[in-house]
Amino acid sequence: MTSKISTRNKLKCPIFGSPEDISQINHPTYGDMMFCCFYERLNLAPKTWNKKPGFSRIAENVTTKIESVWAKASTAIVTHSRMLQMIHTYHGKYTNFKKSYKRDNTKKAFQTKIKAFGQEACTKLFDIQVFKCITFEYCTCERTKNLPRNEHNFLKSQRTTGLLYIGQLNTNKTKRLQNITDNTDRKAHNSYLNHTQATPNAGYVDYEDEEMDCSSQTIDIEPFNLH
Repeated sequence: MTSKISTRNKLKCPIFGSPEDISQINHPTYGDMMFCCFYERLNLAPKTWNKKPGFSRIAENVTTKIESVWAKASTAIVTHSRMLQMIHTYHGKYTNFKKSYKRDNTKKAFQTKIKAFGQEACTKLFDIQVFKCITFEYCTCERTKNLPRNEHNFLKSQRTTGLLYIGQLNTNKTKRLQNITDNTDRKAHNSYLNHTQATPNAGYVDYEDEEMDCSSQTIDIEPFNLH
């Protein structure tokens, strides 16, 4: 009997392309995050007896990987739950495009929207830092959330050209800043967990169950090369 295990080619996305794991030397863009979602789906398929793995499980794995990359930088990041929300929200946008792909992929207006979506994914950093100021000179963040001065140039690169890579960074400073952020966000995080436990259906929508298989369709739009 023919194996039903999903292959890399079968899971090729008509919008982004083939699955790929997160890089360990550069902070991921939104496109990198989506590639990793496809990659985790591919890896989880044999473990779920060839059934399509739920996106909640995929997002959990991707979140852990992204956290491990950002842990190498001397800057505090958002909570695990907040990162999951960001992934689910963006994946929901992607799913909306996939739902209408079969019907609209030959329409110029739809092609323009997909191109803009792919270009944004290619260039926009999946920014999970607590520090959100655009300019460093006039930062108005709380002192505990300020980005260390020696990280300014690196972050500017990651948010724009992405030419600099992650190297040996001050892990002690990273840990100290993250502990401060964790203490600051603990009440909000616990409140969120209590809410989801009290109302099970208030969690995330599993968009993966709503996706359509576009792999067998004629693709008139070239997948974006995000690397």
